[in-house]
Amino acid sequence: MYENRDEVAAFRVFDLTSGAERFAATRPGQVDFLALADRARLLAIGSGTQIGVYEPPSGKCLGVLDSQGPAISDVAFTASGEWLASASAEDGTLRLWNPRGGEPLAILHTGQKRLTGVACSAAGRWLAVGSDRGQVLLWDLQEVRRRLAEAGLDWSLSPP
Repeated sequence: MYENRDEVAAFRVFDLTSGAERFAATRPGQVDFLALADRARLLAIGSGTQIGVYEPPSGKCLGVLDSQGPAISDVAFTASGEWLASASAEDGTLRLWNPRGGEPLAILHTGQKRLTGVACSAAGRWLAVGSDRGQVLLWDLQEVRRRLAEAGLDWSLSPP
């Protein structure tokens, strides 16, 4: 649940089976996107260029990811929460992040003008992104990582 009152966004995570509240927090400004992963063990929420990453079971904020430029239009976790993808509404890029460590893993240029949504397959191998032209691009991240490794640019996380 999300409420925006007087420039402060309040958000809460509920267990739909029991109805119990599992997490609540506030942040300044509005919320433009959010994603849950790993059975609500990770929450990404934010607006503009920043993504706050939270750990609802402990109530901790793990950090804030910042694209350092283009506004983010959508985010998606792999089911396990191993990594997070963000799509830029402004420059057509996808960014892959380590949500627990905060570091960017890769920037993928899609060739599209404006990205509207992003989704990850449960295992983290496939990444789909939609554009304002009604197109859906599908990325095989196993192949992307193979090519990055060949160039000496792969990140240190285990492959999806």
